[in-house]
Amino acid sequence: MRSELIQSLRSEEKDFNVFAYDLPYTNSILSELGMYRTRLMNMKPKTCYSYHWDPTKRMHIPLITNENNFFVIDDEVSRYPADGSYYLIDTTKKHTFVNASFENRLHIVGCVDE
Repeated sequence: MRSELIQSLRSEEKDFNVFAYDLPYTNSILSELGMYRTRLMNMKPKTCYSYHWDPTKRMHIPLITNENNFFVIDDEVSRYPADGSYYLIDTTKKHTFVNASFENRLHIVGCVDE
């Protein structure tokens, strides 16, 4: 019975598509890019994620970053500046992210279908 209840509570990533905050400009960009399960991610200094892969690609919008913040995707290092651009990153490939700086990194990330 408990497993049936837990199963009934499971959601798909696409189910998370309602904006939690009234931010017209930001929400219009997220809608235009087709982002869902979007969140603001703050990464502490001198930290990294495990080496993993995601079920969908991710759109990243860096807000605060520096040259000591980078992705490693299939053993290739990539940096994305906080210059107002957005970046479609194929996180279905094995990857990690490293904040090797002494400052926090802040970015918006969301799932997208291609």
